[in-house]
Amino acid sequence: MKQWVQQDTASQLSRERTEINRIIDNKDFVKNTEFSSKFTESARGIINQLTALENYKNQDGVRVANMQIWAQNNTANQLTAARRSIESWVNEKGYATTSAVENKVQETANSFSREISNVRNSIPTSVGGRNYISDSDKLNSKRIFTVGINGINQ
Repeated sequence: MKQWVQQDTASQLSRERTEINRIIDNKDFVKNTEFSSKFTESARGIINQLTALENYKNQDGVRVANMQIWAQNNTANQLTAARRSIESWVNEKGYATTSAVENKVQETANSFSREISNVRNSIPTSVGGRNYISDSDKLNSKRIFTVGINGINQ
């Protein structure tokens, strides 16, 4: 009897397990092994995405530096284009630019400086040489007046 009860219980458990599996299969429930593999697959996918995000985040410094270089170059190019456009517009209108006026003023100042240097170089600095006073050879025959502390001397 004991053996029969054990066999009957085992048979009944087997039928119940079969029925439970059929119900689970009909309800689209996931079995433990299938759940475990899907969970592991999902976990790996999440880990891969986190790793990709971490790598992307770690490259922020490089991207920021590249963006700064691009912004500087782009700004310089835009300023150069704007300056050329303004210079072209000014030239078309016939206006003088600041740099042209500054160059002309500097040129004029340099010209004055050269002329002053030429005049200084033509002034004798020693006694002798050519005498530029007219009738200087007759100076001894003329009366010469000198001005001193006490007045005019003859």
